[in-house]
Amino acid sequence: MSQGGYVCFYLETSRDVRTLVQAGLSAALATQARSVTRWADLDKEWEKFRAAITQSDEEEEGEHKWISYAGGPYSEEVATDAGVEAIVAAFRPGTALRISPETELWRVIWDSVVSTVPESVRGGFIPSGVSFQVGWHDIFECAENDEGHLFGTAFFSFTLEGATSPNDWATCREMLQQVPEIRALKQRLEAQLGELKTAIYWYV
Repeated sequence: MSQGGYVCFYLETSRDVRTLVQAGLSAALATQARSVTRWADLDKEWEKFRAAITQSDEEEEGEHKWISYAGGPYSEEVATDAGVEAIVAAFRPGTALRISPETELWRVIWDSVVSTVPESVRGGFIPSGVSFQVGWHDIFECAENDEGHLFGTAFFSFTLEGATSPNDWATCREMLQQVPEIRALKQRLEAQLGELKTAIYWYV
């Protein structure tokens, strides 16, 4: 089963879509997106997850629970090599856009994480995959909490994703928030959007 995790900065109030797209690209040090995907029902994922638990739609294997539910989110790629205007034009109310910027920021983040967080703590986890989302979507995890934990339903989020999970989750979470280039990224976002919440979590 795949493992990975996220460093996520998010906003739980709606804003002008153009403002959010511009802020996301600017914070990513990008002028366009290499890919834009439109998703439906991302703001219903927590509800579906909780329903799956309460209805016992699960299989048990040892101490691990495998949760499954029908009707996952629908997605389609709606733009490539897209600037602000094309991204904004692709937005539809009731859906969310997942935007992958054309950027070298991932290299900067990678180097900063490697030089700040010891491998003994992070293992192979280096959150450097860059994307952001515009439109309502749930942010939750179910790796550290068997019943799941909902961080919030966001209208905007900026995410750094990495494969695998750290050796020490709690220490890694604390240290990631002190990584200079991750702090700089959050500062760029907040300079344009105001205070953002932070969620650092994993899936296994």
